[in-house]
Amino acid sequence: MKKHFGIIALTLSSIVASDAQVTYGIGIRAGLRLSNINSTSEVVDVLTNRFKNMKSVEWGLVNEVSFGKHFAIQPELVYAKKGFTLQEGTSFEVFNTDIPVGAKVTTEVSYLEIPLLLKGKWGNDFIKGYVIGGPSVGYAMDGNIATRLQALITLDEWKTNLNLDAINYKRWDWGAVAGIGTEIRAGSHGQIFADARYQYNFTTLDNIPVIDLTLRNQGITLSAGYKYTFGGTPKKSKRIPQVRRPSA
Repeated sequence: MKKHFGIIALTLSSIVASDAQVTYGIGIRAGLRLSNINSTSEVVDVLTNRFKNMKSVEWGLVNEVSFGKHFAIQPELVYAKKGFTLQEGTSFEVFNTDIPVGAKVTTEVSYLEIPLLLKGKWGNDFIKGYVIGGPSVGYAMDGNIATRLQALITLDEWKTNLNLDAINYKRWDWGAVAGIGTEIRAGSHGQIFADARYQYNFTTLDNIPVIDLTLRNQGITLSAGYKYTFGGTPKKSKRIPQVRRPSA
């Protein structure tokens, strides 16, 4: 994937650019991300069933290059948080009343990501549906562990910063993104859009705090945004030279 990350869009754009009208779009999107972890190990799967989705806000800048009405390339610059929540607890009886005692631990790592998405569109000039898919690379900037205890009452949360280099955390995270969405025209040049995406990362994360396991990030994002489009240079038709008849 690393070798082909930079040439997928260039290859396809060279095929269609000469035949289609090219338009450009710049926008911003934001939404809710549900992050968790995945493993192929049966032993790990027993443990990861106890992990819960970590909720966070994801936002990013969108740049779309459209070749005609049905195909586009969409690179993005995204700020996202990945991780998981582990909640454990028990209870004991006091005066015939169950008293819960437990802890909620959230491991959270902040990433700066660059997805390079291919986009297929269908519909009319007012409303369109679309599918997206392509590779993504991210860099882990920092992280923390948030802990909250519960005993009769829920105590205040406290956070511990993670030294990613000290725990041998792999900062570069390679993955793939796939999604489906819709966009609606807003004015002469604007578009409002919304989509749902699934992201799976191939990089293994070693020495994860709280538990020492080899795992991979995964997540679902529901987002919406606004995009401003401009440009639109249609293909120039070839002019047929006129042949002058000799005068009599």
